[in-house]
Amino acid sequence: MNMRKFLSTIFIILIGSAVHASDPLLSIAALLDSGDIQGALSVCSQIAEPDSGIQILKASLLLAVDRASEAKTTVEGIIRAEPENTQALFILAAIEQSAGRTREYSKLLEKIVAVEPHHTQALSALGQTALDAKSYQKAASYFDRVLALEPEHAEALVGRASVHRQHEEFLAARTMLDRAVALYPTWSAPLSERAKVYRDIGQIGKALDDLNSAKKLDPSDYLVSIDRATVLISLGKKDEAYDELTGAINLSPDAYIA
Repeated sequence: MNMRKFLSTIFIILIGSAVHASDPLLSIAALLDSGDIQGALSVCSQIAEPDSGIQILKASLLLAVDRASEAKTTVEGIIRAEPENTQALFILAAIEQSAGRTREYSKLLEKIVAVEPHHTQALSALGQTALDAKSYQKAASYFDRVLALEPEHAEALVGRASVHRQHEEFLAARTMLDRAVALYPTWSAPLSERAKVYRDIGQIGKALDDLNSAKKLDPSDYLVSIDRATVLISLGKKDEAYDELTGAINLSPDAYIA
């Protein structure tokens, strides 16, 4: 789940209600723009008698700074008063996902879609959950619903392309990923996924080019490093591959603990 995108969506809705230049939402906007999430949270916490929208924004900020317990308390209070508040339900779903409670996460996403059938974020998240479970037909159905509503939806484009790749529909996969790369040039995910397509069709040099670009965009993604090491081995660059794998372990040691 892309919490950054959700936070941005919530904030855009709220900022539309800011009438005066002194409105706290404008201060929060400036702080978020500068990357100061803690500062934005501090301002948000000082708002007297916040409505549910402000509380949702606060909960999403709490989650962003790893204060999931406080975020959960906040959104559960909103949901008690407004059981069909899909924004609060989405935050709660993100909390359940971060805690590894996959079943609860999926149930909340399904509830959101039942309340709001065109909720593209929830639909895309359900698609990703199905993709992770290798339920490719189900994943494709969710991603197709998203793309019918929002043709440039980032996660749905990459997810649907991944389903095409699993079905060995490589041209369809690459076409979607070419589009995603063009639309979102600072996002590493479509490059990483396109590298897998190139690898599968034997274009190893192009795969390495995409992974090099993905690594520059997101040096902290250990999965990119693993994929890059695999490609380097295919190219006979074993020493460089070893260094890349060592770097991947350093980035996420827990992923390698049996």
